Amino acid sequence: MKRLYLLGFLLAAEGALAPTGWAQATAPAGRSVGGVVVGATDRLPIPGVNVVVKGTAQGTQTNAEGRYALANVPEGATLVFSFVGYKSVERPATGAVLDLALAADARGLDEVVVTAYNIKQDRRDIVTSVQEVKSQDIIDSRQTNVVNALQGKVAGVNITSSGGGAGEGASIVIRGGTSLDGDNQPLFVIDGMIMDNSSFAESSAPGGGSDFNGLLGRSVGAANRAGDVNPEDIASITVLKGPSAAALYGLRAANGAVVITTKKGAAGRTQLNFRSQVSVDAVHRLPKVQDQFGQGSDGKFDAETRASFGPRFGAGDQVYDNLGNFFKKGTTYQNFVNMSGGSDKASFFASASNLEQTGVTPGSKFDKTTARISGSAQISSKFSVTGSAQYINSGANRPLQGEGLYGSSGGFLLSLLNWPGNDDARNYLNPDGTRRRLLPGAGADADADNPYWAAEKNPQTDRTNRFIGNAQVSFAPFTWLTLSHNIGTDMYTSRSTSVRAVGTSQVDNQFGGIAQTVDQSRTTTATTLATLSHSFSENLRGSLIVGNTIEENRDEAVDYIGLIFQNPDFVGLNNTVNRNALERDSKRHLIGNFARLSTTIFDQLVLELQGRYDMSSTLPRPGQGKNFGKGFLYGSAAAGYEFTKVLGLDQNPVLNYGKLRASVAQVGRDTGPYRVESPLTSNTYIGGGFRNGFFGSNA
Repeated sequence: MKRLYLLGFLLAAEGALAPTGWAQATAPAGRSVGGVVVGATDRLPIPGVNVVVKGTAQGTQTNAEGRYALANVPEGATLVFSFVGYKSVERPATGAVLDLALAADARGLDEVVVTAYNIKQDRRDIVTSVQEVKSQDIIDSRQTNVVNALQGKVAGVNITSSGGGAGEGASIVIRGGTSLDGDNQPLFVIDGMIMDNSSFAESSAPGGGSDFNGLLGRSVGAANRAGDVNPEDIASITVLKGPSAAALYGLRAANGAVVITTKKGAAGRTQLNFRSQVSVDAVHRLPKVQDQFGQGSDGKFDAETRASFGPRFGAGDQVYDNLGNFFKKGTTYQNFVNMSGGSDKASFFASASNLEQTGVTPGSKFDKTTARISGSAQISSKFSVTGSAQYINSGANRPLQGEGLYGSSGGFLLSLLNWPGNDDARNYLNPDGTRRRLLPGAGADADADNPYWAAEKNPQTDRTNRFIGNAQVSFAPFTWLTLSHNIGTDMYTSRSTSVRAVGTSQVDNQFGGIAQTVDQSRTTTATTLATLSHSFSENLRGSLIVGNTIEENRDEAVDYIGLIFQNPDFVGLNNTVNRNALERDSKRHLIGNFARLSTTIFDQLVLELQGRYDMSSTLPRPGQGKNFGKGFLYGSAAAGYEFTKVLGLDQNPVLNYGKLRASVAQVGRDTGPYRVESPLTSNTYIGGGFRNGFFGSNA
């Protein structure tokens, strides 16, 4: 029997970065220690095992034959042997030769699942509906958006992409929708803190909506913010399905939760990995259109109609495949690099990525650049700190897809479907540079924009700068108690722009226009946890988690609109005749107190109780202050019984693990900010002045 270790498509620059022993400081004089590390079951050598002098940065790794050698090992030192999938072992360095056999860790990484608030649970102890997707599965999907990477990997989860264009977003719904008015997507959490996964939406503020920047009718597939995350940074994604699994998150997770755990550094010499990926996109299938008749009606040519019921094409007539000519091959170039290393006391992980993508339609493109660094340090046997920070810059150029507002002639696809085959749509400019119209005498409703002209002249663009960071401190005063505090923020500034060029057929935009939205969003989360765990006997163990979380969501947006370009060849807000602006500010606070009690009996029966008390600023108490509303208590109870143990099926090759599981939960939701009491808004209708807003007008 032989072990085969595959490095994969990686560039490993380990030897160039550090020698066999990574300690650079001068070690105290001592003896040399060496030996061989093998597996306890198969007795085969294990390469890559970390061998560290406990309490120092002095260490090495075993080679391909499982051998290691350490010089200047201090008298009385202890060596720590560790490797993924095996139990760590400590041995005193009492001689020149120290051979070791590592036993496989039955409760290794594959048996531990990260659930709510970064709490790690043994898979056998989980009694709610939880499913995990590992890093390699996400990478192997080759998806640029981590939400799309979950497609087909989690039961009961419906993922819908907004389209196949460059950088377009995706929505995720777990077990169907639960709200008629709100967002049905689950809560997103990264490293224990809440992460924004919103998509751009036109202004819906009182006095705004379709009467403001919506006038330009973007009608494009915007990106979702979870797509900003670098897939290579993810260690695992845990999907908490339903209120029982996500009860600790309270009302924010009424639709479930998606918990993202990022990669951390590990003890060992510094490693550098690089991966490059290239993919090509092509339209799989196009709608079938007739190619037998030309422009006109009743078998006769008519230059004033888009209909293609004119004369039948002859053998020598030129017939243009306007639909097939428009779409092209799209390309995606991705480069990923990461570096990690450290000792048993401190470790680091740094990464960067770049994505350049062109779509299958002319002018469509998307780019994303990320940089991230994280680290952890064991300050003492009882005190540790971890932290991470990442910066993301992304942006896209997208063509108008939908119809727009006010019954406009629509985006490129609608225009292509009924473009006559006797006319070449690629010829979209007149000699003077103006738009060549298919029907010069027709109105805007009949003469749709040429798809090539619309893609070039009416672009929809966006650019986002984002920062995500957190820091956590942990203190373990006793073996059975751990206290931790995690504080983090997710903040970004996004600018979205929609342009209509002079000459467009879009209703009310024939003289050109531009709309911009500058959105500044910030989510801050602070969580304090106390974790108590104890084994009362061989057949009874339990844990209690008590915590508090404080969350603030703040969004400040300004919408600008300008109509009628003074200079038709220059696109800019200052180049418009009629200009206006609308400011939208929103703030929301949430305070939650929660607890979870879990008991395992005879390593077979698991009982779990969870509860949370939420107070939301969007629901003020009548007649009292408006800072926080009435609290709401949510809870769940669950039980699981592993019946395969009592039946002695642990080693059965067909059925070696089976569990009966049942749970009950109660959950609710609050409302959006400023919906309980009606705000005053400008009355743009008869009479002017002010009026009540759309929400909360009936006390």
